[in-house]
Amino acid sequence: MSQLKVLLLKFGSSHTMSYMSDWEDTFVNNQNLCVNVINTQALDQSVLKKEVFESDLIVGLHSFLRTPDACVAARSASGVLNLRRGIFLTLVGDELNLHNAPMREKLDSLAAVKPDYIGTQLPIDAGKWLYEDIKAEVIPLPHGLNTRYWLTGAIPNRTFHLSGLSVRYPIYLGDNDRNRLYENFIELQQSDPRKYKFHISQDSERRLGRDEWKALLSDSYGTISCEAGTNYLEKDDQIVNLVIDFLSEKAQSNGVTVVTNSKLLRLFHKLPSTLRVLIKNILTSNTVSRHTGIDSLVFNSNLEDEVFDRFFANYKRLPFETKALSSRHLEAVGTQTCQLMFYGNYNGVLSQDKHYIGIAKDFSNIKDALDRLYDPGYRASITEAALSHVLQNHTLDHRLATILSLCS
Repeated sequence: MSQLKVLLLKFGSSHTMSYMSDWEDTFVNNQNLCVNVINTQALDQSVLKKEVFESDLIVGLHSFLRTPDACVAARSASGVLNLRRGIFLTLVGDELNLHNAPMREKLDSLAAVKPDYIGTQLPIDAGKWLYEDIKAEVIPLPHGLNTRYWLTGAIPNRTFHLSGLSVRYPIYLGDNDRNRLYENFIELQQSDPRKYKFHISQDSERRLGRDEWKALLSDSYGTISCEAGTNYLEKDDQIVNLVIDFLSEKAQSNGVTVVTNSKLLRLFHKLPSTLRVLIKNILTSNTVSRHTGIDSLVFNSNLEDEVFDRFFANYKRLPFETKALSSRHLEAVGTQTCQLMFYGNYNGVLSQDKHYIGIAKDFSNIKDALDRLYDPGYRASITEAALSHVLQNHTLDHRLATILSLCS
């Protein structure tokens, strides 16, 4: 029996998020598949045409439509993709409204490339609503555990009680859960560093690579997290645009010139972190202190309450869940790191006080949650139950089997 020929489409020579590597690894390391990978950032139309015609299954990985530049590349490939003979499924990175990666642009690109299936990491009702105007079947494909990479075995002696690294959520999302969670534990850590041996930060310049993050998880008894995404999902990015306009006008009324050139900002984000820090330091010097970029505004916590009251307090939310399971949750399960998380649905994959220690959003049970984390027997019962459940039902091999079933 001949192997199924699979073509993976991605944008960028390397992955910026560990979950993207996990998905690619799952396809490439499956010995029953013949897999080729094309980077649409350096697209050779003749090579793409040959691979498309020969492939039984084409999969757009999460990076394929994650950024505006990726969307441009995808649309340039649409003519060839529309002549395929095999099944075409695409995944979509960052299924939420971002000022530098609009959802509208992703939807327009989906309409151009005409996939047969769209795999969503959102709860299925949210995914079907988001992509209802695209002539494709929407299927649930939340993240799964990459057992080839994240399984570490039990590690009894660890340095940190709790760890967590994240960047702040921008204030135009109207969703402050992650920011509040991190702020609370950082305050706790600072109140008594000897009692609370935490490694928790929201410093955007302290991002860790995949191996470094795995090492930190493996050296921590617990980690903090919450559902990914936002409660205020839109197809047209209208509220994001309104908030950006409001922030820009507010800055300009205070004599600050707002730099909004999106091409320059995209170029800036491609630079190494050390160079980005240097440029930020220069821009905040006295000579150019009256200039700021959009990014400085959307992460301004001082305006968080004002933005929420103005744009979200009376906002009519969708009648279904729009927040989702994150790859971070499965990575912690694999390293047997106990998770302290806000109560949530997590795509039905993880259950509170069975697979993670639940935290009330008003932090009223924080002492009890920490007491349970510090209890070795209870902590082990949580991590072992989570790992057993995920290995039986929610690995990336399970997700791959779902995808391959589309070809039968």
